[in-house]
Parts: sequence; structure tokens; C-alpha cells
Amino acid sequence: MASMTPNEMGSGKLVREKIIIDTDPDDSIAIFMAFQTPQLEVLGLTTIFGNVTTKDATRNALILCEIARYPDVPVAEGSPEPLKGGTPDIAYFIHGSDGLGNTNLPPPKSKKIEKTASKFLVDRVSEYPGQQGEKSGHPWRPFFALGNINPAAEANVTSQLELRI
Repeated sequence: MASMTPNEMGSGKLVREKIIIDTDPDDSIAIFMAFQTPQLEVLGLTTIFGNVTTKDATRNALILCEIARYPDVPVAEGSPEPLKGGTPDIAYFIHGSDGLGNTNLPPPKSKKIEKTASKFLVDRVSEYPGQQGEKSGHPWRPFFALGNINPAAEANVTSQLELRI
């Protein structure tokens, strides 16, 4: 049984923390763990370039949702380029050309949602007014998966600011 916070004690009810996972998605294990954690409610995934293009990251996020048996979790595609413009530096050498270790999995059956990642984030946060933070009985927060480009810079912050503001 999952442990309860003080807000949940006495009610006998587990209050699940609402999260959105922002990924490129080399974060496969974190995504699978989030789906299997009773204390978490995954509201959706947003994608961005990094180790693959944004389009490939979206494909991978859909595949991971299907593998985890959560094909109906919304996946929203982010920007294909950095906020500052230009072509993103794609790190194919990290996780292979498909971003999943060159596993070459079949394409997903599910489809991305039509909203952009930033619009999806705004809409989902707006659905739960006053529920952000530790003091709420139903906390909500975006979960930003991290990856480093060097000891002094975090890849998701230095290249993908549009989803970090």
C-alpha cells in the first residue's frame, strides 16, 4: 500500500499527484515508472527534440505509452527548433538513430493530439486551478525529465526553453 500524506490520512483515500512528463523520450524508464506508481496520475506527455527530432520523440512517446498499456494518455508535440531559432543539435549518438537504442520498433497505432505541447500544458494546468503545490489536497506539477550536455549545462534548459518557462 502506498504511503499517505497528512492531507490523505483519515480519509482512507490515496490522492494521486498529477504530472505531465516532458520528454525527448530517452526517459523510457522514468515514463514506465511513472505509469506504475500509484501516487502519480500521468495527465500526458509532451515531447521535444534532444536525442532525436521532436517528430521522432513524439513517435517514441506514443510507442512507450502503448508498451506501458496506456495508449490513451495524450501525447502533445513540442517545437521542432530551439526558442532562439535555428536547427537543434540532435544527439543521435546517445541512444541511436531511433532514440530507443536502435530497437526499430514498429510505428505506434495511437496518434498525437492536435494541440501543441505548450498549449496542452497551459490547458491542463488551467483544468486544476489552485491545485499546484504541496499545500493542496490534489497537488499538480509538471515533471521535467532531465539530461546533461556537460557538467555546467542541462540540455533541456539550455536548448528547450519554450517548455521550461
